[in-house]
Amino acid sequence: MANPSNFQPIFTQEQLTTSLRATSLATLIICNAIIMDVEKLHNDICSALPLNPISAAHLPTPTAPNWTLDESGLLRQYDRIYIPDANDLCLKVLQYKHDHILSGHFGQNKPWT
Repeated sequence: MANPSNFQPIFTQEQLTTSLRATSLATLIICNAIIMDVEKLHNDICSALPLNPISAAHLPTPTAPNWTLDESGLLRQYDRIYIPDANDLCLKVLQYKHDHILSGHFGQNKPWT
């Protein structure tokens, strides 16, 4: 009475194995997302600003156009936070933005809309 094609598996064995591997890594990803402290990152950026020659030229009050200092003490150029080249801050920003559980990329087959 039933159509035999209805009894074919929906997922292949490889898809199920990949899914189990991804599930086992979810705990590590969540831990990394929780460990990253954006306030500490901002404080590290603010403390490195006076040590960097480019940002030090714009402190305590930016006089050049396109440079501003926001209320939290972050120096901005063209309304983007300026990250000094010190203490692996650029790497920390990349980790925060890319390794967070809610960010990153969708893989090479990302659907474009």
